[in-house]
Amino acid sequence: MKILLYITSFSLILLSCSGSKQVTKTSTGSTNKTHLDEQTYLKMKSLFIDAQAQKNIGNFDQAMSLFNRVLEIDPNNDAALFDQAMILDRKGEYEYALKKVEEAAQINPSNKWYQSLRAQLYSVFGKYDISEKIYEDLISADPDNFDFSYDLVSTQMQMGNFDKSIETLNKIEERTGFNEDIILQKKSLYLELQKPELALAEIQKLIDSNPKEARYHSMLLSIYAYEKNDEKIKETIANIKAIDPDDPSIKLFAYDYNMSQGDKEKATESLPEIFESSEINIDTKMDILLNLYNEAANDASQINSAYELIDILTRVHPNEAKSHAISGDFLLMDDRIEDARNAFKKASELDPSRIAVWNQLITLDAQLNKPEWLIEDTEVALELYPLTPSFYYYNAIANSQEQNYEKAVESLLAGKELVYNDDNLKVEFYSALGNNYHELKQYKESDKYFDKALNINQNNAIVLNNYSYFLSIRNEKLNEAESMAKLANQLQPNSVSYMDTYAWVLYVGGKYEESNIWIKKAMANGGDSSGVIVEHYGDILFRIGEKDLAITQWNKAKELGDFSEFLLDKISQKKIIE
Repeated sequence: MKILLYITSFSLILLSCSGSKQVTKTSTGSTNKTHLDEQTYLKMKSLFIDAQAQKNIGNFDQAMSLFNRVLEIDPNNDAALFDQAMILDRKGEYEYALKKVEEAAQINPSNKWYQSLRAQLYSVFGKYDISEKIYEDLISADPDNFDFSYDLVSTQMQMGNFDKSIETLNKIEERTGFNEDIILQKKSLYLELQKPELALAEIQKLIDSNPKEARYHSMLLSIYAYEKNDEKIKETIANIKAIDPDDPSIKLFAYDYNMSQGDKEKATESLPEIFESSEINIDTKMDILLNLYNEAANDASQINSAYELIDILTRVHPNEAKSHAISGDFLLMDDRIEDARNAFKKASELDPSRIAVWNQLITLDAQLNKPEWLIEDTEVALELYPLTPSFYYYNAIANSQEQNYEKAVESLLAGKELVYNDDNLKVEFYSALGNNYHELKQYKESDKYFDKALNINQNNAIVLNNYSYFLSIRNEKLNEAESMAKLANQLQPNSVSYMDTYAWVLYVGGKYEESNIWIKKAMANGGDSSGVIVEHYGDILFRIGEKDLAITQWNKAKELGDFSEFLLDKISQKKIIE
């Protein structure tokens, strides 16, 4: 809903200006006065200022609590009630917001800001008739405040009462004089009412005000198209060309008109010219590309057509972040991941204020497995958006990959405090903390966070697998590790990594025959291409007495790479080295 804008000091003015000449004070200029001694009044004023400060920095819960303390001292403090209503409005708690602002308005019914918020909130609940009456009263009391008049127009449009909306706009126009925005609004409303002749009359006002303005003449085209008046369309295009032969509106109209007639091929022919024009704003071009994007989702052949237009777009609008962001969207659809990443990177540099672009960029850094890029981009993103937990998480993952485990833990500890109402993300943070604390050999902390993760989701296979593997490496809590590794395989029975972990936990626990069964499953499902798993297989074979086969597997692990620090000694000494 529309947020009511007001000066921060407004409520403070209400608080301080009334009764300030006497020791007995009232919190506002209302007729319902609460008599306070000087000390109590100063305490209340201090609480009010603190509440305002908390509200202004977004600490809404703390602000609400402080405003409640103000109201305990002065139940008739309409300014505090209004501020609470504003907070509840921002939080989307409209029912409670309306209750609070109604209380404020009962105490001080002449306050126009209270009444305006009442009207907005009644609109939220679809009670437009009440909103309309409030705005009409506000306009009667303050006819020079045109914001209320425009709010009344909006309310009447929501009611579907376009005739009344036009009446209100006419009244505004009578007071303000010629106003292009009002004329265009009336034109749209007349078309909604299927009165194209009146819409044309409004556009004619614009043309009469400036006959040489080609833009005004071009507004006639959509109305003539609505009327299917081809003769008038040709006449208007001729008039526009006489004023400006290169006017871009003609090209745009040709595109829209041919699309509306179902002639997509003819419409598409005009697109390169449209995109080459620097006079046509980028948002219009973006709308065309977004339509192409939706089509390309079902027809990949559209992507190449889009690339041609995107090349023009980035050349004509090189410093517009939107150009590069839409390019990234199409490249991503086309599975050109690194090219898409670079496009989003350029967009983020041109306009760092778009968090959606940062999300795409950082996700692609991770997908490309480029930890150095991920660290660089998340650090910049965190400066701009320090309250976004996913950026902390990705920063930690990248630092962990680079073996910067302490930095990873630092990011995870900071980010986990920002996770609210998202248990899955909490599990990710706790699991990553478990992994990184293990690498730092802070095993007590590692176990603590793995346990936290499992307390939220005891069936998270990744956590069960990692936790059990780390316990087996430390030769600790092996019964617990075995149970977790077994459950991970039950949850995801085809995971080679989980099979290997279960085999290794059994191996460490001395259950070599069972371990051999599970390591063979891992080998049969693709584990024979992993140096780590093949080395594990060799160790298990050695323990069950198959020493020659064990040495053969160790040599295979050496060829594959990714083996333990003991492997070469195992091969040379032909025995287990741990």
